Amino acid sequence: MKKLLSLLLFCSLYLNAQTIEVFGATATKATLEELKKEFLKDRKDDDIVYHIGSSGKGYAQYTNGMKFDMFFSADRKYAQSIYEDEKSKNEPKVYAYGLLILYTLNEALLKNDLSSLMDKSVKKISIANPKLAPYGVAAMEIIEKTTTSNEIKEKIVLADNVAQATHFVDTGAAEIGLIPYALLKNNTEISGKFILLDDKLYTPLEHCFIITKQGEEKKLTQEFSDFVLSQKGKAIIEKHGFKAN
Repeated sequence: MKKLLSLLLFCSLYLNAQTIEVFGATATKATLEELKKEFLKDRKDDDIVYHIGSSGKGYAQYTNGMKFDMFFSADRKYAQSIYEDEKSKNEPKVYAYGLLILYTLNEALLKNDLSSLMDKSVKKISIANPKLAPYGVAAMEIIEKTTTSNEIKEKIVLADNVAQATHFVDTGAAEIGLIPYALLKNNTEISGKFILLDDKLYTPLEHCFIITKQGEEKKLTQEFSDFVLSQKGKAIIEKHGFKAN
């Protein structure tokens, strides 16, 4: 009888276990991993599978048939597009605001007035591709506001995503980069130095998530959403270099 009860309990837990597929913008990787770890701490049979990349590429994957239950974008645009495409019943929710930094291996180039971008020693400036990554859009906004924007634009090298933009600086392919704070705040393995830029220099990077039609019927999706927006979730988000909403 005990063996039968144990078997029935095991079957019940197995049948009720859920896995959700979640897209996350590159800058959110470490944050999402810790959110997952804390959320699943007492849910040993459930799982969250992440797909990490630039928001633009993630949106393209989704519109081309990739099945995501939740979509965490680095801005409102792509999550809002999912809603407007009628692939979700609910509008996106803002859970964090992204911040930009100047990152370089040469600490002498770290200047708040951005004059370092025109320094003679700077031949290449690394940013994520604005067509794919919201942080690239924000970086271009900053550059446009400088008095020498045309000259600075000639130095830009575009990366597929913010992680690659960081890699360009680390490998010397660019002398300086405009990078998400969240990528480097808790990274003890970085080679360079950085300074936080004034977030008034660019349109607020509203990190939004949306539950898609695929995820709306899954209890785990709604519960993870609630956890992300909880006080515990906000503490994790801020720990990783974002402003929590």
